[in-house]
Amino acid sequence: MSYFYSLRIDSNEDVYDEISKILGVDITDYKLGWQLEVKLNNEENRDVIAEFLNLLKDKYRELNQIGVKQDDISIWLIYEYKGQCNLEFEPEILKKLGENGIRLCLSCYNED
Repeated sequence: MSYFYSLRIDSNEDVYDEISKILGVDITDYKLGWQLEVKLNNEENRDVIAEFLNLLKDKYRELNQIGVKQDDISIWLIYEYKGQCNLEFEPEILKKLGENGIRLCLSCYNED
């Protein structure tokens, strides 16, 4: 079983490099649009949503100047499971997502 988080920004292709520069990340593969992925295994315990929110913190004005609005930003959790799928989120993280106007999207699929 594995899962990954994806920070996705829906924008025009011509600003992908600018988004990367503003956020301070090095992304070179834009075949699926602008997205930053973090893959984890079940033993890892990282708060990737908080990491993504910290990456975005104080960057909304700059992103807006290149045409990216907060509602263009989403965080995805893609989760492969076997048997039963249970997900749990801390209230503080959900509150921060809401305060930042960012959608949390979940995609779960059975590994069979």
